[in-house]
Amino acid sequence: MQHFSLRKHTDNNILYEGKFETIRHCLEDAVNQNIPLSYVNLKNQNLSNANIDGAIMPYADLKGSNLTGANLSEATLHNCNFKNASLYNCCMSHSDLHESNFTGASFGGTLIDFADLGKCSFSTLSCFDLDFVFCKNLEGSKFIEPDGRFLKMSGAPIVIKNMLNTPIILFDETVKIGSEAPRVKTRGITASRVTYGHNSSSACPISSLPCVSI
Repeated sequence: MQHFSLRKHTDNNILYEGKFETIRHCLEDAVNQNIPLSYVNLKNQNLSNANIDGAIMPYADLKGSNLTGANLSEATLHNCNFKNASLYNCCMSHSDLHESNFTGASFGGTLIDFADLGKCSFSTLSCFDLDFVFCKNLEGSKFIEPDGRFLKMSGAPIVIKNMLNTPIILFDETVKIGSEAPRVKTRGITASRVTYGHNSSSACPISSLPCVSI
C-alpha cells in the first residue's frame, strides 16, 4: 500500500488522500464516498477500468490519461480536459460533459448515450465512431482542424463510410472527406461540389456520389 493524494490542478490543495494500491483505487474510494473532486488533477494517470460512475469531477484535468474500459456514467464532468486521453470502451452514458475538451482523444466502443456534449471540442477522426445521434445535446460543439479552423457540429454529423475508400463527414455547414482539410462551405448537405484529395482540382459534385439512405 502506498500513500496517494488527489489534488487540485489550480492550487495543489488536497481533495482526498489515503493508502491504496493505485491512484485508481484512491479515486474509486473518493467517488464511492461522494467526495466532490472539482478541479482534480488526474493528468497522465492510468485509470483503465476505473469504476467511477456518479463522480463529481467538474473541471478535472484528465489530459493524456488512460481511461480505457472506465465507467464514467452518470457523472458530473463538465469543463473537463480529456486532451489526448484514451477513451476506448469507456462508458460516459448519462454524464454531463458539456464544454469539455476532447481534442486529441482516442475513441472506440465509447458509449455516450444521453450524455450532454454541448460546446465540446473534438479533433480526431476516431470521434466519428461515437454514436452522436444518441447523445442528449451537441449544441455548440465543434471539430477542430489541424490548421485551427472550427467545423460547426451542433447536431450529429452524418458519416458515410465505404465510399471513396475514406469516410465522408457532413457537418452543419461543411463536408469533410477523410483527413483532408474541408474546402467547401455548404448549406446542410446540399452543396454542389466538395473537394478531396491532395490536388484542389480533384473536385467531386455531391450529386455524382452514389446515393446513400440515411
